[in-house]
Amino acid sequence: MQAMNDRQKQYFVWVANAGVSGLTTVDHLSCLGRLPMLSQADLLIFLIGVNDLQAALEYGGASTQMALEYKAELFAEHAPPGVTPVGGLFRRTWVFPLGRDGLLSLVSILRRRWGEPAPDAAPQFSEQSRRRAAGPILPLPDLRIGLDEYALRVRGLERECRARRLRCVFLTQPSMWRTDLPPAEQGLLWFGAVGRQGHPRGYASVADLERAMDAYNTTLLSVCRQEHLECYDLASFIPKDTSAFYDDVHFNTGGARIVAQFLAARLLSSSPFP
Repeated sequence: MQAMNDRQKQYFVWVANAGVSGLTTVDHLSCLGRLPMLSQADLLIFLIGVNDLQAALEYGGASTQMALEYKAELFAEHAPPGVTPVGGLFRRTWVFPLGRDGLLSLVSILRRRWGEPAPDAAPQFSEQSRRRAAGPILPLPDLRIGLDEYALRVRGLERECRARRLRCVFLTQPSMWRTDLPPAEQGLLWFGAVGRQGHPRGYASVADLERAMDAYNTTLLSVCRQEHLECYDLASFIPKDTSAFYDDVHFNTGGARIVAQFLAARLLSSSPFP
């Protein structure tokens, strides 16, 4: 935000984050329909993918649509107090991202639940990472159903954005997953559980998680090309190590800075900026 305001004076840019840890594209679509304040923004940014992937892993590759819709309803029913329209406040802004990671979260309920470290914390082992390290490595489920459902959800977000005449930008999901990840950094990982939440049968390998995340990002880019959506390949820009992450997908201070610089450069090079 500061960089965008420093580099141009024609528009005042104000950035807020509506990301909530653990939410999927189904939740984002629900929020678009339920929160009138989002329709007052000039731009929504969606950083999506990993939670849809995690849901597919938990259900062993079976359909997750009905389960995620039920979860979205529960989240809406128990939304924090104060999430209400705010009149003309957002009419004076230019950017209102609706993403998952990268900036401080508007709502920290699920972050506290999972006990994640603060974004600027030094890399550290967690109880979740210890469980992953002790668990068996299982084959990756067939993700074709999950990928098909993900594509439909992205198209649903696009339709909702267009119906509300909102400019929406989609970002591919960066991660630290790579086949040559050193053991010390592998020890920080805790995603990739195969089986129902809280009672996984095991975990997907780091190599399989890299391939799975690439498949979700490729699906997003493909849908964006087919539907002529604005999409930035953030994943290809972020280093896959602890210079950017403190675990599988959560940015540390360095990673958040890289994301902010990337977005500022991309947005300032497009309309409405000169």
